[in-house]
Amino acid sequence: MRTVPALLLLAACDGVPRNVEYFSDVQPILEDHCVRCHQPGGVGPIDLTDPAIAASWSEVIAEATRTGAMPPPVSDPECRDYLGSEHLAVSDRDRRTLARWAERGAPMGDRTDATPGTEQPTTLEDADLHVRIPPFAPTYDDPNNPGNEYRCFVLDHGRDSDFFVTGLDAEVDQQAIVHHMVLAAVDRSALPADFDREHGEDCISDDMGAIEHMLAAWAPGSEPQVFQPGTGMRVGVDQVLLLQMHYYRSSAEVVGLSDQSGYALRTAPSVDTRLEVLTLGSSSFRIPANDPDYRFGEGWRTDRDLMIHGIFPHMHALGSGYRMWVDDDRPKDCLVASEGYDFHNQITYLFREPVPVASGRTLNWECAWNNAADNPDRLTPESSDVFYGEGSDAEMCFFFTIVEAGSDR
Repeated sequence: MRTVPALLLLAACDGVPRNVEYFSDVQPILEDHCVRCHQPGGVGPIDLTDPAIAASWSEVIAEATRTGAMPPPVSDPECRDYLGSEHLAVSDRDRRTLARWAERGAPMGDRTDATPGTEQPTTLEDADLHVRIPPFAPTYDDPNNPGNEYRCFVLDHGRDSDFFVTGLDAEVDQQAIVHHMVLAAVDRSALPADFDREHGEDCISDDMGAIEHMLAAWAPGSEPQVFQPGTGMRVGVDQVLLLQMHYYRSSAEVVGLSDQSGYALRTAPSVDTRLEVLTLGSSSFRIPANDPDYRFGEGWRTDRDLMIHGIFPHMHALGSGYRMWVDDDRPKDCLVASEGYDFHNQITYLFREPVPVASGRTLNWECAWNNAADNPDRLTPESSDVFYGEGSDAEMCFFFTIVEAGSDR
């Protein structure tokens, strides 16, 4: 075993080694927290798997992590711990380590001192069912929703008996135009007899039940979902998979792009515990013009015992924070909470331990938005109120809550 000089083990009073170097100290931080986006083909603009590139961007990395701009904001694990929190939320010590590395001129150190972090899966392993829509190029020609198009596609699963989805991952083809995706299991008999399977059907009104019968949703930043062992969502042999696509015309350059997105699924013939999605949220809000911190919330009193396995908070571009809690907001009743929100980093938070909520208790939620005129993320004209809506330039406040299925479902 190679002996490390005692001097190199000395740390400052903040717990960070004095002689911070890339291979021994910085590489594991980047691999744990950054390269899920910042890698070749990732959504991040630079490749942080390359030591030389990471060093050239060291000052930017230090500043972005100091301010909390990077990694993008996620639910606070102190509210409720969830699977993967150790990779999505960066500790203060790691932020100080990155800052000290930049201050020292980003030294590389000895490659033999490398202590790689944990590689994060970016796709679902062992998927046994893949479904995709036919090639489709949205036209964005709905005069009531300029720049947006909602399209639903029917995808046959090809199974001859009921099965359960135990893991899933969106396979997004054209991220430049896909605003979000909703995968649902609906009864075949509930669909129109003349449903256009080749081109899909307009479904901005969601009269086909994508939200009501949802299995999962994808939005930018979403990661593969793997439910706890022995749990899953049922798909009946008489059901089809319905994929609702929301396309957004972000620029003139994307017009004409043809998309063929879909889902990868891991399935099982049976599970011990059946899951379903409970849709909670608000639609009666009005976000005032020029308000940098408008908050709106409501609550829902459950009429049955619940066991909550996870929550997917969802807003649009003006979203700046959210929280959801049970009853009186005591720390032990917090479910998800963040004082930041990034539309391009939307996560389904699957809890390490399911949370019981007794019948008669109230699930409360609150969304926060920044509608200030100088918000660079705004998609509406300055000095305009913003309301709930399906379009990207409107807003939402949803908490898609994964619970154990009731006896009547």
